[in-house]
Amino acid sequence: MLDAALAVRNGDNILDVLDKREFGKPKRVRWEGEGIELSEVPATASNSGLLAWHLAFQLTRRSNDVALLTPDAKNTIIRNAIEAVGTRRWTWPSGATFGPFSIAWEGGDSSIEQELAEKIGFPASASYDEVCAVLKEHSTQPMVKTVDRRVRRLHRVTGQSEFEKAQLDSFISDAVRTNTRLGFTKSAKIKAMSIHAAKNREFDRVIVLWPQSATGGDEHKRRLLYNAMTRAKSYCTIVVLGTGRTTAAPFAP
Repeated sequence: MLDAALAVRNGDNILDVLDKREFGKPKRVRWEGEGIELSEVPATASNSGLLAWHLAFQLTRRSNDVALLTPDAKNTIIRNAIEAVGTRRWTWPSGATFGPFSIAWEGGDSSIEQELAEKIGFPASASYDEVCAVLKEHSTQPMVKTVDRRVRRLHRVTGQSEFEKAQLDSFISDAVRTNTRLGFTKSAKIKAMSIHAAKNREFDRVIVLWPQSATGGDEHKRRLLYNAMTRAKSYCTIVVLGTGRTTAAPFAP
């Protein structure tokens, strides 16, 4: 893993220090070394399920402290795949199942609040029953459950039957801040965050999700990938979205 990280930092070809392995039908390729592996997943916006399956498979390798790092935390393919991993169950040929896996995104409270509010999509004004129905669609998320309990308590205690979007958005803000203060997000065994958010932190295992939307010059990309790889204490997996991209920076000169 250290040799691969140094290759990235020095602008060398990371594949030169890894061993090529073929697997599966049809034949696919991954590159491996001690404490590290790299593979390409040809996932697209219309096929994020492919990345979700690959990620869920990676998470079957149990570890006490796993971080999913990416240079673009807003990438739609990555977001959809991680959401699927948190809700779907997959089946091995033997009939045994794996997943879902609980993954918590880490970030500033404001960005979490905005993302959650956009995902729920409260109308400008809604009745009590309409609000409950909207919240039920996202009830797997703990913070949404907190908002739901608050809405039901208000209805029960005060008789409030109409809710404005601004009020509901404020409930989300309160739930997110409570979640952060109590440390629920940081205590999750599987965390997802930007590479920048992982600065000065270490994790037992790191899975780097490298999308085509990664921006910046070659040197910037190398520095980002190097920083992501060196967050891993024991093992690093690099998943490159797309095919034929390991011949360019940050993987090769």
